[in-house]
Amino acid sequence: MSLKWNVWGLSLFVIFEMFVYLIPIPTVGRDEQLLLSISNVVFILFFLLGLGWVGRSSKKRPQSFVTNFMGFTGFKMFASLLYMLLVGVNFKDSLNAFLLGSMTIYFAYTILEVLIFRQLALDVDQE
Repeated sequence: MSLKWNVWGLSLFVIFEMFVYLIPIPTVGRDEQLLLSISNVVFILFFLLGLGWVGRSSKKRPQSFVTNFMGFTGFKMFASLLYMLLVGVNFKDSLNAFLLGSMTIYFAYTILEVLIFRQLALDVDQE
């Protein structure tokens, strides 16, 4: 996993969150919206670091890639659900907007993850 992909992915989500912050949500105060945007960026940062860990660990032992990837994907899913539950309990007024934004980010991140590993697989096949 190259640093370029991690920086690109994080930059994409920071830009996305800036746009999310600029669009006012009627039921949410600006301070709460900023907190939600920052927490989403931090959450995605941890997932990008995990994705880098999966890539590095699979270079050391290529046969462990599937196990590491599936374990990380399961962890990502349960951590995302827990994150949405905790934030949803604290911000009940903005629950619908937050869940919609979080699920959009989760699916966008999953698509980014698939594209990154597809590119890595193509690079390995060319070598």
